[in-house]
Amino acid sequence: MTILDRQLKLIAKQETYDGPSEISDGEGLVARITPTANITFQYRCRFNGKSLRIKIGKYPATTLKEARRKHKIMMELRESGRNPEIAINGEQEFVTLDDCVNYWLQHYVPTLKKGTQALYHSFARNYFQRQQKREPETPA
Repeated sequence: MTILDRQLKLIAKQETYDGPSEISDGEGLVARITPTANITFQYRCRFNGKSLRIKIGKYPATTLKEARRKHKIMMELRESGRNPEIAINGEQEFVTLDDCVNYWLQHYVPTLKKGTQALYHSFARNYFQRQQKREPETPA
């Protein structure tokens, strides 16, 4: 059963609600409805083996059309192996360990003594940056 905008409008006008607590729009998009007729859009899915319930927004501030748009983005992110919560918090890129090490080398290490700088650069070069350039070992 899909969610209809007129259905949500009728529920939102009521002071109390005693119908089903969730209305599904399909593919994980649901409208949760409290006994006081507050409606919240959520995306339910599994990511990295965990069950997620991500709040999209409250109706009417978040329209059904907007909830469906965000839901579509969340599904695409999940299917590509990325966390669907990115659609809500706005982050677009993942920070990798290499990004962290490079940031640290550029912003923190230069404030240290020369000997300490050399040690940290050597450590980063030997343990982090070399790891990414290595070819996978083939069994003999």
